[in-house]
Amino acid sequence: MTVLRRAFAVLAWAYLAAVVVQIFLAGLGLPQLGGQGMEMHTEFGYIAVHMTPILLIILAAISRAGKAVIWWAVATAVVAFMQPIWVTSFRGEVLASIHVLGALVLLALSFQVARLATVRLRVEAAT
Repeated sequence: MTVLRRAFAVLAWAYLAAVVVQIFLAGLGLPQLGGQGMEMHTEFGYIAVHMTPILLIILAAISRAGKAVIWWAVATAVVAFMQPIWVTSFRGEVLASIHVLGALVLLALSFQVARLATVRLRVEAAT
């Protein structure tokens, strides 16, 4: 079980890093900041940020990380799933700004999942 929990913690921290990279790529692509477009942001988002939370949920469940951690992972997955929908469905509308707020929420959620995964490892190591 320890190996699975370690793998879950590593994936959770890697996901948090991917969210930070994704936010950076969004800024890098903005024409107002001299960027050339959002292609890298879009592609990286679909590959690393949009799909990985499903793995987080699965790994949290099979590693028996705890109900709270699983629910935090589910919340992360829901927000990650909604991110591209918010930006494409409301393009040019005020509601598209939910995409930016979603990134901040996703950052907080992914930090919480990674933190809880690490706490779980430390508790297990102490016992």
